[in-house]
Amino acid sequence: MFFCYWKCFSSDCLDRSQEGIAVGRSLALIKNEQIDGNKEMIAFGIMNIAGSCTSCYLTTGPFSKSAVNFHAGCRTPMSNVVMSVCIMLVLLFLAPLFKYTPLVALSSIIVVAMIGLIKVKEFLHLYRVDKFDFCICMVAFVGVVFFTMVIGLGASVSTPWLQLLCLVPSLSAHC
Repeated sequence: MFFCYWKCFSSDCLDRSQEGIAVGRSLALIKNEQIDGNKEMIAFGIMNIAGSCTSCYLTTGPFSKSAVNFHAGCRTPMSNVVMSVCIMLVLLFLAPLFKYTPLVALSSIIVVAMIGLIKVKEFLHLYRVDKFDFCICMVAFVGVVFFTMVIGLGASVSTPWLQLLCLVPSLSAHC
């Protein structure tokens, strides 16, 4: 029983922390900034330890919220406080109005926020520089767009293993 909980917990923590670091790195690349992965992991760890004392969900850096902040031109963490207050007010007073909003309309809001982060020139540059990295990029893109985020990320992480298996010479029978 403990093993099952530990397996679910550890995979969820790794998935969420990798997502948070990927969000930070992608936005840092857009702004031409450097990001320290160690500091990100320490920050996620401290937030999750503090959150576990108050029965919070695991803390991550959600991609949609970061995209909205980036496109709005937010530069300080105070924007998260303002956004939290606005979301709280919307949930308290306007949630009954959104009760009958179709999921298609809600998903279009997310798509509009995400579309600005897709850079076709980067795809073409990656295609010219390294074809296999382009294939990994496309596997992740197609997996996330047409399936789920877990399938897309899992496929993109496992794809380099195919290259490794192709490059490893076959073992002879008389070692």
